[in-house]
Amino acid sequence: MHLSKKLARIKNSVSLLEAEIAAHELIGISNHEQRRIIERCVIQLQIEMELFIRNFILDCATGRFFHSAGIIHRTYAPPFKNREKACDFLLEKKNSRREPQWAIPKNAIEAATTLGLSNVAQISAELGVAPWEVDNLRFVRNFIAHRSKESALKLHSFGLASPKGAIDPVAIIIAASPKGGKNYERWAGFIRGVATRLVQ
Repeated sequence: MHLSKKLARIKNSVSLLEAEIAAHELIGISNHEQRRIIERCVIQLQIEMELFIRNFILDCATGRFFHSAGIIHRTYAPPFKNREKACDFLLEKKNSRREPQWAIPKNAIEAATTLGLSNVAQISAELGVAPWEVDNLRFVRNFIAHRSKESALKLHSFGLASPKGAIDPVAIIIAASPKGGKNYERWAGFIRGVATRLVQ
């Protein structure tokens, strides 16, 4: 199967979440329920990206996919029967019960390297771009999910929230990005772009 078959789902999911945030922002964000919907959309946006990267890398280890350069395979060992077997191998190599944090580029690249994927150079080049614009998405998602001091400090240290006063995650989500557009629009566009380039 061509890797591009994986693209429609991630692009559709991300675009629907982006549109839902935009719709609730347009109505106005003074309503508690609308704010919670926006927060849930951002959490789901992070999940969609993380799942895409996870499944993409694990599927590449099965030998069932190809892209413009041909079939993707493991360079030093037979392919795995399925993505679960590939994941088991990673956990065994790490001597851990916890999967890599797939949304952190360094961890995802390390997993692709451990699996010995033939497209590891492409994965490294794409996931290794700096700045990794969706780091901000991860920090906001963590604050929404945990409301912890550590997650708040991350937002302060990266200039996403003022060091004084309460943190408003919805205000961060809909704030204008220095690079143009709003933060949530930048995150959605970045995820679609990464996914598109990975499957080429």
